[in-house]
Amino acid sequence: MKWQKEQRAFLTERAEKLDAVLSKRNLYVAGGTPLFRLVINEEARDLHRKLAEMHIWTRNFRLSRRLYALWHSHQ
Repeated sequence: MKWQKEQRAFLTERAEKLDAVLSKRNLYVAGGTPLFRLVINEEARDLHRKLAEMHIWTRNFRLSRRLYALWHSHQ
């Protein structure tokens, strides 16, 4: 379907932009999909809290203090 193809292209483009921002901040992208990125950082918990204060959704993984997932919005 056309809208699905357009949405995939949109998400892929946004993911590339997010990767560029993360790279500029020296954040290592360990994996993910066009919808989210899995990031490893020694200060993941502090970064999680700071991003939440800016209304940026992340998920902090309890199994690792260095691992969190970052979603990007459609805005």
